[in-house]
Amino acid sequence: MVKRKLTREMISQFKGLLSDGGWGTEFQHKGAEPGECFEHWNLTQPDKVSEVAVSYVEAGSNIILTNTFGGNGLILRRHHLEDQLYDINRAAAQICRDAAGDRAYVFGSVGPCGKLVSMDEVDADELYDAFSGQVKALEDGGVDAIVIETMIDLGELKIAMQAIGDNTDLPFGACMTFDSGPERMNSMMGSSIEDAVDAIRLGGGCFVGANCGTGLYEYKKVAKRLCQKSEMPVWIKPNAGIPDMIQGKIVYNQNAEQFAEEVSLFFEMGVAIFGGCCGSSPAFIRAMADAVKK
Repeated sequence: MVKRKLTREMISQFKGLLSDGGWGTEFQHKGAEPGECFEHWNLTQPDKVSEVAVSYVEAGSNIILTNTFGGNGLILRRHHLEDQLYDINRAAAQICRDAAGDRAYVFGSVGPCGKLVSMDEVDADELYDAFSGQVKALEDGGVDAIVIETMIDLGELKIAMQAIGDNTDLPFGACMTFDSGPERMNSMMGSSIEDAVDAIRLGGGCFVGANCGTGLYEYKKVAKRLCQKSEMPVWIKPNAGIPDMIQGKIVYNQNAEQFAEEVSLFFEMGVAIFGGCCGSSPAFIRAMADAVKK
């Protein structure tokens, strides 16, 4: 049975856990249009959001994320939804809390704002406020912890961590996207794995990871380096390979069986939490859960 009050100490003991997979592609299967604000569905189509959450729990996810990747104030402003920030994020947490029950932990998803702090494209105080409102609502909705995802800019990551630490009592960690540089082990803005580990540790995070950007096989090197450099638990969520446009649809070139074949190797190298990002689905989690049991 899952303990509701998750602590940093408990997270430090995580081992061999499965998170969920992609959410955007699941919403597209349910009729979402390109460019639509998926987070608004927490209020307008909560049943469909719940269906995705439940499907991951039933597939074997030990951790599911909230439908709030784009739930910060700056992203919602672009959809003219900033006045609904609290309701959108709180509802997302409640939907996943109900779906998870005592079978899985719920981590609030905090994604990037779409602008670069290091390039002065966004004001730091404005960004802090945008994240602060989001994480307060996620805590009020009942999440167990927060994961900052898909970051490429250490400046933005540090502001997000400060907002969480100042405004909630929740344990948190962060995942950057490493898909650039000569060995494809740097963020788009040039940050190394060592840079990320140091920043997350100093910022109060209790786990570190990598997600999105590239696929399963490319993230083996990233995962190995993270496990070597971090004393914190490592979380890895690769995409389902490289996307391609086929007959007007985005198709990824890696499948559930390939993820299932590799999941044990990631756990053996020291990864604590493993899941899927873009292009993955409940079928990926189910296949990996079956492989782990064997």
